[in-house]
Amino acid sequence: TQGRSAEFYSITDLRAGQPTWFKEDLAALFELLANGEIAPKIWKTFPLSEASQAHQLLEQGKVRGKIVLKIAE
Repeated sequence: TQGRSAEFYSITDLRAGQPTWFKEDLAALFELLANGEIAPKIWKTFPLSEASQAHQLLEQGKVRGKIVLKIAE
């Protein structure tokens, strides 16, 4: 409250239903990230080979932030 409002936002639904809006939103999101205006909370980083383990943790509700899958360099 305190003059703030919130709205449900489903990126999956937006991408399927309004692809043009999705592209615009995604571009804006990456701009905010590049400018340091947002900072996602990264819970854990996994190598791509452990993607199934990361997915299991998501399904179990054990994740408190974002998971990053790292591709070998």
